[in-house]
Amino acid sequence: MSPRHPLARDPNGSSLAFWAGMILVVTLVLSMRFSRPSTGPAQTAPGTTPAIGMTPPPLPANAPIPRSEERRAAVVQSDRPPVVTPAQFGAADTAVRSTIPAWWQIVAPLPAVNAIAIGPDGLVWAATEGGLARVSAGQVSMMTPDDGSFPTRPATALAHDGTSLWIGSFDGLLKSQDGRRFQRFTAADGLAHDMIWSLNWDGTILWVGTQNGISFLVPSGRFETVTKKVSNGGLADLWIGAMAKLGTWALCGNDDGLSIWDTRRMAANPAAWTTIDMFSTNLAHNWLLSLAVSASGTIWVGTPGGLCRLRTPLEQVFGGTIADWEVFNRSRGLPVDRVDAVQPVGDDVWSGCTGGLVRIRNGSVKVITTADGLLASDVRTLALGSGTLWVGTSGGLQSLSLDAFDR
Repeated sequence: MSPRHPLARDPNGSSLAFWAGMILVVTLVLSMRFSRPSTGPAQTAPGTTPAIGMTPPPLPANAPIPRSEERRAAVVQSDRPPVVTPAQFGAADTAVRSTIPAWWQIVAPLPAVNAIAIGPDGLVWAATEGGLARVSAGQVSMMTPDDGSFPTRPATALAHDGTSLWIGSFDGLLKSQDGRRFQRFTAADGLAHDMIWSLNWDGTILWVGTQNGISFLVPSGRFETVTKKVSNGGLADLWIGAMAKLGTWALCGNDDGLSIWDTRRMAANPAAWTTIDMFSTNLAHNWLLSLAVSASGTIWVGTPGGLCRLRTPLEQVFGGTIADWEVFNRSRGLPVDRVDAVQPVGDDVWSGCTGGLVRIRNGSVKVITTADGLLASDVRTLALGSGTLWVGTSGGLQSLSLDAFDR
């Protein structure tokens, strides 16, 4: 007789083997049950962090956006803790109040914040891993695909042209005039790619940094696209993680350095381009994570190797002068080298990194950490309002009063 599995049925209809197998299964289950520790909750191994709040994958590229008449007009309130301000704490809450210094005006736990934009009406918008957030009169509303109030997640970039809010995503570019109805633009509309990484409104033109080069919206409403091929290699790489404008120069941050286009010339003209990289200059790193231009025209870039300030005028760079950078990193007082966000404020510059929020004033570095009220140590984006610095971290959105901070 050939051997059989203990749980196999007896071909003659006998139930002996069946019950023997059941007894074996019950014994195994009971042994597993009583072998579990019963002294407390499950423990996490040292040096590890439980996985919580993982970001859902983006919707498919062909996912339809609900029509305006099918969408819910009301904004959904966040199910996270409400906005907190220092004034809301009572006298008995000294311990809590001490963790939120008076310079913080709004502290709003949210999904990780990727970008912030402030509209002319004073509304503050935050592009988050969970969708789009809005701050109005100190109250925060969260809009997500879960209830149809926002078409996709994550939201990656923001810009406001004075009339419309533009939102970047991995599923195209969205436009909204009322914050409730959204029109989507994709590669079919002329965009270089559906995956949007950065946006910039220069006062006249909307610039879009994508996974496949840059696009810009001309007054006629049509998107024009410049890729590495179109520019005959002038655009150093296709991924455009940061964009800014200085005069007639379009600044394109990618992972091969800073590509600069003199827009007075055709993009296909090699003489219209130059790229500043770490191989020909003292740029700290080729991967540009953030980019900003101060009111005085100073160019700042955030990289994995530090915060860099360009000291050479662009006219000289285009004339053949080697670009020179001033670099701020751990050797200059930053808590870490990697800088993900930069925001000039007058003669100061604020930067966000994985070690906190940093202010640089006359070469002196001041670091703000979670011990000073930050929701999370990694600061991902910054934006300047009227006397207010808006800070986006992996833990949410905050606003800092610049006057109160200086007192």
